[in-house]
Amino acid sequence: MSRVKGLINVIKIYKKAYTNWPLVLLNLLIKGKGCAKERSGVELCGEKRDVGALAHLLAEPGVQYVYLKKENNEIVVGHNGKRIVAPLNEIGILTALIKLLNEGPVQLLDNYDESTNYTLKFLYGGRTYSLRTHDLLTFYDAVKTYEKLDVSNKNVLVIGAYVGDSPLMFAARGAKKVIAVEPSPWAFEMAKYNVEANGLSDKIILLNCGISRKSGNIALPKRPVHRTFLVTYDAYYTFDEPNKEDPTHGNASMASGALESVEVPLCTFDYIVEKFGPFDVLEMDCEGCEYEAVLCSDQIAGFKQIMMEYHYGYEILKSRLETLGFKVTVTGPFKTEKPAVGTLYAVRSS
Repeated sequence: MSRVKGLINVIKIYKKAYTNWPLVLLNLLIKGKGCAKERSGVELCGEKRDVGALAHLLAEPGVQYVYLKKENNEIVVGHNGKRIVAPLNEIGILTALIKLLNEGPVQLLDNYDESTNYTLKFLYGGRTYSLRTHDLLTFYDAVKTYEKLDVSNKNVLVIGAYVGDSPLMFAARGAKKVIAVEPSPWAFEMAKYNVEANGLSDKIILLNCGISRKSGNIALPKRPVHRTFLVTYDAYYTFDEPNKEDPTHGNASMASGALESVEVPLCTFDYIVEKFGPFDVLEMDCEGCEYEAVLCSDQIAGFKQIMMEYHYGYEILKSRLETLGFKVTVTGPFKTEKPAVGTLYAVRSS
């Protein structure tokens, strides 16, 4: 029965998306690929996975057209009169963003493409914000994933601020103070631009440093590494998988592809907390530094809420936080190029 319901749902989605939906479904079934014609007249050709993903995108309310610019590896979407451009491999993320826009907490006010220098201009909580970003996923997380955190009138520490999207949203949701740490020089500069452009320099303090179990320096790319018009995570520094015998020790390394680098300081997690705290809330997405931060910290117990992305499994993080009196829930791990990636949420049980 569930298979029948699933098939009926697929037919409904394809029927809504494509005028030649019976032929599309037949070709996908027999050949594993096909050409579909949107109701706007645009023709899309591709493999079963891509045609199916595009059908789900087209079925979303407010989507007027979708077309592919394969020469630029881009997908272009018209939604409620606005133009949104993203990499072809981010169809799923784009669909999630469209769902978010349709739900109402965020209203897009202008195109997101080369004409606006890839700046998201949006309305949230009755105020207009702008965010220059090259990553729709981190914006989605800043708006949707982190809404679980109660930041109203709270002091928030962000480890892995990227271009400032999550600090901006925490400020928009009423945080008292946000200290945001970002090691990547180019991401830090973009975060600085976004904070100043929104008039939030008095509420958000940005720090250009990395987190490690001991202080020092690391050479990081001065400019981002490009695969398409968007920035990829190749330009970040990452931590190796924690040593099984000593999980507090990971080796930070610069990702390949950078032609020019600059020295960036490394700080301990406790140094940041002691100098800029106390804090109520911690949000962390730092490409693996979470193990050194959590396992080597004496200050982690002072937080009331913690949300982080884990990159090499959650077991040792969960065990450590539960020992300190946190109630911990996890999602994932998800299927990604990295091993055992997911989200961990911890809250004081008392």
